[in-house]
Amino acid sequence: MDIEFVISSLDCERLESLIDSAPATVQRNTVELQKKLANATIVPPSSVPGDVVSMNSVVEFELIDSGEPFEMTLVYPREVNGTQSTLSVFAPIGTALLGCRRDAEVSFDHGNGKTSRIRVINIYYQPESSGDMHR
Repeated sequence: MDIEFVISSLDCERLESLIDSAPATVQRNTVELQKKLANATIVPPSSVPGDVVSMNSVVEFELIDSGEPFEMTLVYPREVNGTQSTLSVFAPIGTALLGCRRDAEVSFDHGNGKTSRIRVINIYYQPESSGDMHR
């Protein structure tokens, strides 16, 4: 069964702009993100369901193989702060989370041929459902 990914038009526009201006060293990391944006359902920010991971969402997820839980904020690359609390959307796991609904399970490729599955456990903060439409 295919998963429907939902992404706000604002996030989509910003991500496409970042991808277009990304240095060549980062371009290969954006291929999966480009595919996701091309195949996602794009909606106005006010129409993003509250159970969907969007940019700047605080999300709890687990690696299914290990059951190890993580709580991180999905951010644009320039907002990664060097702590374990932020996750770049350009990272394979960040790309995998974008647009997922709570309880969704998705696979991602680590970039070295290894794949893992993750499950979205909870979304503690989502800008759109909090009224932060233009963040």
